[in-house]
Amino acid sequence: MTDPALPARKVRHDAFDGPRRRRFLDALGKSGCLRDAARVAGVSHQTVYNHQARDPVFARQCEVALTMAGTDIELHA
Repeated sequence: MTDPALPARKVRHDAFDGPRRRRFLDALGKSGCLRDAARVAGVSHQTVYNHQARDPVFARQCEVALTMAGTDIELHA
């Protein structure tokens, strides 16, 4: 919940928004590497860490994507 006394955050043109998040999560689910997935999405790995810290739903989505990447590796082994 936001505090009405604080100014609203500006939306950046290069924001880590819905399409970039989906691109990141898809890449993370395939590669299992957060830094590589961040590069694919066009954001820094620190941006991803910041969003994970602020957004528990996104953090959980990252965990699921990493699990999916690990499952794929196990199937090939």
